[in-house]
Amino acid sequence: MGTNVIVSTTRQADHDLSIPDQLSHADRYCAERGYQIVTRYIDPGASARDDNRPEFQRMLADVKAGIVRADLLLVHSLSRFFRDSFGLAFYCRELAKYGVRVISATQEMSDDANGSLMRNVLSAFDEYTSLETAKHVTRSMLENARRGYWNGAIPPFGYRTVTVEKHGNKDKKKLETEPKEAEIVKLIFQLYLFGDGKTGPLGIKDITSHLNAHGFTERSGKPFRIQFIHKMLTRVSYTGTHYFNRFDSRNRKPKAREEWVSLEVPRLIDDDVFHAVQAQLKARHPKVTALVALPCASARERAGATTTMRARVKQTSANPDVRGLPFPWDTSTASSPMPFAITCWSLPGLWQWSGH
Repeated sequence: MGTNVIVSTTRQADHDLSIPDQLSHADRYCAERGYQIVTRYIDPGASARDDNRPEFQRMLADVKAGIVRADLLLVHSLSRFFRDSFGLAFYCRELAKYGVRVISATQEMSDDANGSLMRNVLSAFDEYTSLETAKHVTRSMLENARRGYWNGAIPPFGYRTVTVEKHGNKDKKKLETEPKEAEIVKLIFQLYLFGDGKTGPLGIKDITSHLNAHGFTERSGKPFRIQFIHKMLTRVSYTGTHYFNRFDSRNRKPKAREEWVSLEVPRLIDDDVFHAVQAQLKARHPKVTALVALPCASARERAGATTTMRARVKQTSANPDVRGLPFPWDTSTASSPMPFAITCWSLPGLWQWSGH
């Protein structure tokens, strides 16, 4: 009975061996040994530092479900399978449970204790190399941002990249205004603060409906979404300063403020307009509203309560200065058999109360 092989390939950077070259090498490797390739899984551009790879996950699911039956999983090198020692060991064991052994087309190793030791040594070296490479790339990107250059990510809505210099074979780019998108950005801020001239200020949902009804679309050509509008209204880059390195690229956790790098970009929104929008967003946030229920008159009489009630406003993240401030409320005239509710919210220097 022949040996069935799964071929898995990835390509992480421009200097890596191309996907066709990896596949060609895998074909020769299997042909020389009489192995039969049953299927291939290709993750172009994916990082082997984690398992967040669509084809990698599909391969695991197919093996576990018995959709694909094989003896070997062939990768170009172990670093293409995993660049993390724990991840490599974990998934090699996972596949071994289903009778699949991971092998490399460029790193011949025996299937004994010596081979296991060599695999661990190579895995540790690959992990070290990956971490060092990431450190140098991050340092280079930080320096690029400090010099005011854009680091290659998709530019925010309202901007586009333009090449301003060439360093060797590398283009140095900055952001410039994308006229049509910039007009939409300004319109969104105007609608949120002042409305369309027919109504008062519009909420995010109404802005989304307004834009879609008038034929505006996102850069992809798809209709605007509520989440996209909210992101635009809170994007500080529109005030002329973009911050690079705000979040960890691997887990998206925010970094300390001193680690951010600021670079100037074309201003689309004035500071006073942007700050006014942020104040409105905070004021309309659900956490700013507290609901206080007061008992009806008959319930107070049965409890022997006085005619003056005191309630407290809960401190929230949107109102950090509200620390259980008491307020007097005269309930002596309340005769409704239903509880009386008070809705309260606050802005700096403003208190507003409404009862129903």
